[in-house]
Amino acid sequence: QRNLTITLLADEVFGAQNFVASVVWQKRTSPDMRLIVSDAHEYVVVYAKDIGNLALNRIPKTPEQIAQYKNPDNDPRGPWISSDYTAQGFRPNQMYKIKTPGGTVYEPPAGVCWKNVELVFRNLVREGRIWFGKDGNAMPRRKTYLNESEGNAPWTWWDNEEVGHTQEAKKEIAELFGDGDAFQTPKPVRLLERIIQLATDDEDLVLDSFAGSGTTGHAALSLNAQDGKSRRFVLVQQPFDNKEDEASKRNISRSVTAERIRLICAGKKSKKKKNGGTKAVIGSFSYAFVGAPLFSEYRDLGKKLPPFEDLAKYIFYTETSREIDLKAVDEKTGFVGSTSVAGGTSYYLLYTPNNREDREVSLAWLDENLKRDKNKTWVIYTERIWLHQEDLRQFEREHGRRVRTMVVPFNLK
Repeated sequence: QRNLTITLLADEVFGAQNFVASVVWQKRTSPDMRLIVSDAHEYVVVYAKDIGNLALNRIPKTPEQIAQYKNPDNDPRGPWISSDYTAQGFRPNQMYKIKTPGGTVYEPPAGVCWKNVELVFRNLVREGRIWFGKDGNAMPRRKTYLNESEGNAPWTWWDNEEVGHTQEAKKEIAELFGDGDAFQTPKPVRLLERIIQLATDDEDLVLDSFAGSGTTGHAALSLNAQDGKSRRFVLVQQPFDNKEDEASKRNISRSVTAERIRLICAGKKSKKKKNGGTKAVIGSFSYAFVGAPLFSEYRDLGKKLPPFEDLAKYIFYTETSREIDLKAVDEKTGFVGSTSVAGGTSYYLLYTPNNREDREVSLAWLDENLKRDKNKTWVIYTERIWLHQEDLRQFEREHGRRVRTMVVPFNLK
């Protein structure tokens, strides 16, 4: 019933035509004897934005699968495995006789035919891609080389040996926080690694709108460390996961979700294992929370103007995609931050949140700013521009500066 509800909701969001599969995840390793019928699985419901353009990655082969590749004939192309060269059905042009190097003649057994027409078969023999056994008299088998394999195609059954289980997830939480109850319903890292590995490539962005304990971010960082890619992620989590957390003011987003990612990046030592710990992975993240709206529905700042600091944060991040250094902010001069691009770029906000006065950029302000700012580019958000464009261009030529002025709130991105 729960799976049906999720599917109906997803049909509305993505369109029923973009449904891909409903994967069954075996989440437990043993039955729960307290229940009449033990709940042993959950669903991973898969949708595409556009199923016509969907291309999933293959699942890397396991060490056990790789070990099945041998090279009994010392093939220079390396290890290989062989597969049956017959196919179901009757196709007249695939019913020819095959003579082995040892002289044995084979015809397709009843109910089947050879996989390819005779011309293709002869080309495969010439290329050394058909195996007739060590004595050269066995029925033909098609060789597939390890270096040709892109991995395994995913299917709709994921057992807990492949992608982990709930007990494993609890253990991962306990090793990080020293408390298996830090979060009640975590998912195992291996499960999210499987999902992310199938669906993403280098520099892709992974979104988890119900981040919980932060397993998605943990898995993305872990995969990046394994394959050298640069996946990014956005995790969204409400402060409280349940009524008990809200009553005790225990902020799950800060104390579990963000803290878990911070610990993973730092290679946090386990509190449960004497010499245990997680391998540090290369990565960083920003922790932010949703504040009061900056704009009204009509794209103005509303009757209650936002504080200078809030607007400064918004401007600096939208301009640079970086977090602001609040220690560097100077409301008196309007300076909110700088970067090293374009010979140095400085960002300013000339703004007073009191509904009584407007701060302006003028030639006098620009001349005064020359004494304190050596960067070549100035980006100035201001409530009022008190100079002509010709005067601004003249200032740029005389002082070797590039000045971009933006009016608050109209030119805010």
